[in-house]
Amino acid sequence: MSFKPFQVGAVALAGLLASLATGAGATTYTGLRSFDGAKVHLVITTKNNATGVLSNADIASWDITVVDAGGSFEMTELNSQIAVFGTDLTATPFALSFDFSGTDSGVLWEAATLGDGGPFYCISSIGPCSGDVGPAAEAASSQYGEVPMAVALRSGDQVIATTAVPEPAAWTFLLMGFGGLGVTMRSRRRGAAAV
Repeated sequence: MSFKPFQVGAVALAGLLASLATGAGATTYTGLRSFDGAKVHLVITTKNNATGVLSNADIASWDITVVDAGGSFEMTELNSQIAVFGTDLTATPFALSFDFSGTDSGVLWEAATLGDGGPFYCISSIGPCSGDVGPAAEAASSQYGEVPMAVALRSGDQVIATTAVPEPAAWTFLLMGFGGLGVTMRSRRRGAAAV
């Protein structure tokens, strides 16, 4: 069975479109933040490849692990909540950033219920999530007051997480699409030369 150039072209186009659609629904950012004796590992996924200023509605899922003197605690969308205030959390296709010199916002991930004093990770441009030390990143792996909370003063626009390298499947589809387009173009040239 032989394929006609149109069929090969259609398969090539489908492969190319599939490669572009592989990550069409979400962008996942990862990062590791270390400060004041604590480490915070971030995996944050946005909906619809959201870019620009982000809100609660743009965050699809998260996996944030806080490790400090009190131990470690993992927060996901199943056991914690998020609150994004203002306009200082932004995303590009390659990085998730927070403007600590901004004037109106903060982001808080807290286990169980917001404001109940559970384990948390907070970044804020208008002052800390607790206390009065200025724009900061803060974290605690246990209930408020059980261990000293990790605090780091921050300023300026800082990248807090970046995107990963595309998955092998995305590269496979992309290469198949370009290969199919090449075969189609070559067979069209042969057909035109024979006429």
